[in-house]
Amino acid sequence: MTILDISCNRLSDSSLFGSHPDFIHQLGLTDAYLRLSSPPKPPPLQGLKNLRFLDLSGNPNLCVFSSRGFKSTDKQTPRDCILPSRIEELLVADCSITHLRTFQCLRSLQKIDLSGNKIIDLRELGNLKSARFLSKINLKENPVCGQENYRLHVILQLPQLALLDDEAITEQEKHFNA
Repeated sequence: MTILDISCNRLSDSSLFGSHPDFIHQLGLTDAYLRLSSPPKPPPLQGLKNLRFLDLSGNPNLCVFSSRGFKSTDKQTPRDCILPSRIEELLVADCSITHLRTFQCLRSLQKIDLSGNKIIDLRELGNLKSARFLSKINLKENPVCGQENYRLHVILQLPQLALLDDEAITEQEKHFNA
């Protein structure tokens, strides 16, 4: 089994994969009503080293899943990273996300859906610069989309993009930022 979908279940972070199965490559946790346990523990998904696709959409509590109080024993893992670093596709739509520092360790990221969140500052996209293979990003329905020259600012920060908000980046847009 490489695909596991446990969406629409009420889960706490402590109930998520205490044994860290390495066989999971795709994980669906949409609308899972995730809750934090107390005291903080190491991030529960970080042990899924082979995970490539993760769908956490529809979890408004996701914004509080941070690594505050968690000190990684893995020197390769940034302190704020709560997700496996090899994720290639991440769906986190409608999760009340305001900041992107949690995603700065996702160097293999190719596609991210951040639609329907609460991102207000374009500078947050700087946290995705280490994702050199990021070609698709969806920021629809975020306050940041209403800013003047929004598309050009996103392309300037993430020049490798091919698709922004489900629309192809044009040659004109790429050259405007060059």
